[in-house]
Order: sequence, then structure tokens, then C-alpha cells
Amino acid sequence: MVQKVRVRFAPSPTGGLHLGGVRTVLYNYLFARQHGGDFILRIEDTDRSRFVPEAEQYIMDCLAWCGLPPDESPLHGGAYGPYRQSERKTLYKQYADQLIEKGLAYYAFDKPGELEAKRAESPNFQYNHASRSLMKNSLTLGVVEVKQLLDTNTPYVIRIKMPADEETGQRPDDLALLRLRPAEIAIGPPRSDRDPGDRFPLEVGEETDRHAPVEPLHHLPLAVGRFMVLRLGRRSPPDHAPAKMRRTRR
Repeated sequence: MVQKVRVRFAPSPTGGLHLGGVRTVLYNYLFARQHGGDFILRIEDTDRSRFVPEAEQYIMDCLAWCGLPPDESPLHGGAYGPYRQSERKTLYKQYADQLIEKGLAYYAFDKPGELEAKRAESPNFQYNHASRSLMKNSLTLGVVEVKQLLDTNTPYVIRIKMPADEETGQRPDDLALLRLRPAEIAIGPPRSDRDPGDRFPLEVGEETDRHAPVEPLHHLPLAVGRFMVLRLGRRSPPDHAPAKMRRTRR
């Protein structure tokens, strides 16, 4: 069964919509129309420190003025809402808890200063299968100490536990992404207000919003996390390619 094409534009409401964003919208919109699919607008409003209240409406007004209205959005609704990331925190916690329970992720309590010190010692430092045993996380701490840290609201991130021999990449017929041997992806919550961060909403969105079969790929490290979350959900990852390189599979 061929999946319906669903493509997404996910701007951050921190200011106006620039020309590069309009270009990305145009590619997504035309691709969706060519293949009888849907174009979705989802607002990435997790960065509350830079949030501009009027920006979301400005973005939607710009899309309407350009004649590129989304099929699903905070304004238009749809079957896979909410379409603001700030309204999906319960969903992200559910997925994060599942990752922890299955032993596929862990809590990392390292302070920013401690991480900076590691980077100063080694310019190529990565938080991965080789270094995590030297860091302050739930893999190296006792169960009681981890519980105490969580109970006292100690800041943490949740990191995907990459196997030592893991190479993430799609099928042999990748469009753009081949193979990466990534650091362990931090998925949140890195902020004191327990927002889910910038990465995890994107990754879970791939699983819950049913984006398929082709997705734009703008940032390779984020894609690694998306593939891992999709794998946990036992769904095949969508084909990924940069917007300017996107094509359909023959």
C-alpha cells in the first residue's frame, strides 16, 4: 500500500518569515500538490526565551498572501494535532518514558560547565558509547542516587543510548543520507521549565504526524534522532533529502 505524501514546514515563531522559509514552503507545497498529498504547518514554539507572540499569526498571514495555504495547521486544524509543539508536552513525556523503560535511553545529569570542561580537554569530544561511562548519568550512578536527583528536580537531558556498533543510516537506496556514527542524541528536557527542547519534538513528530514517504532533511544530526524514534515505533523511516535535492523514487 502506497503511503500518502505528507510534508511539513515547521517554523519557529521568533520573528518574521524570511525568503528562505518561503522557498521551503514553496517546495513542500508544490511537492504535496504534485503527488496528491498534504502540506502541514507546525509551529516549533519550544524556545520560549525567543518566542514572539505575534510571529505565528504573521507567518500564517504571509503564507496566505503568497497563496500557499497549509492543509493542516493551528488555524486549519487536522487529524494529527495539536500543531503547536508547546501543546504536545504530554505526548513527548510519554515517548521519553518509553525510551527509558526499554533501556534505549538514559538520564544525563552533567552540568554545562562539566561538558565544556570535557570539550576543552578534547576538541573532538562527543557524548557517546565510549564516553558515557565517564560521565554523570543513570548508567554510571546508582538507582537510589538517580531517584534522588530526579526527586529534587535536578536538571537533566535524556540521551538515546546508541549501541557501540550502531551505524545509523537508511536503506541502501537512500536519497541523501548515507551513514553517520553519531554522538548520543540529547532529546530533552534541557531547560529549567521542562520544555521538551528542540530535537525531541521533531523526532516524535515523525512518528505521530505520519509524515511519509519523503521528508526534507536540513540537519543531519536531527535526522539520526528521528530514525531512532521511528525505529522504536516500528515504522520505516521516510525518505529524506535536502529540499533542493528532493525527488521521487522511481
